[in-house]
Amino acid sequence: MVNRSLAQLHLAIHKTMLGAPDETYFFVTPTRTQAWRVIWPEVLKLAELYSWTIFEAQLRVTMKNGAHLKVLESEGDRTRGLMFDRVIFDENPKQLGQING
Repeated sequence: MVNRSLAQLHLAIHKTMLGAPDETYFFVTPTRTQAWRVIWPEVLKLAELYSWTIFEAQLRVTMKNGAHLKVLESEGDRTRGLMFDRVIFDENPKQLGQING
């Protein structure tokens, strides 16, 4: 059984893989703990499967087409000033007001 967060992640990754090269995609979770414990392990599995470059300290992978997928949380000011092409929100639509892209 796959929970909704992981289903969203897989859909986002497949769209990223098929998308334009060199785009930046963010997968935003409500908390850092959720990003680290739930979403990031799945990203790592896929990164190893597809031979993507992993930047673990940044919770980011670079795909073969040059696109980047970064997992981050919406709490605090971690999203302030970031530039992105697409954003996938997990769980909380109120996160949109916290993104300052």
